[in-house]
Amino acid sequence: MDIDITFIGVDGIDIVNGVTAAHPDEAAVNAAMVREARQSIVVADHTKLGKSAVSCICPLQDLDLIITDTGASDEDIAPFLKKKVAVSRS
Repeated sequence: MDIDITFIGVDGIDIVNGVTAAHPDEAAVNAAMVREARQSIVVADHTKLGKSAVSCICPLQDLDLIITDTGASDEDIAPFLKKKVAVSRS
């Protein structure tokens, strides 16, 4: 596979459990996309930050960027920035 950029939606993203999904099959597909892509971007609204679902997609260090909404506070995104994951609020 030759994937430049992958965008994935998630059910949760936190410092301890990384990027997670509610369904194992969805997590497996997203994990494969992240492994194969040169750049991995998570798209998640602010309610997903600091939350964890049951199925792991990948650890935080596999991400290049989190895109979230303007409802994400500085406090919400600070843990991700400390882990050197870029965050964009749009």
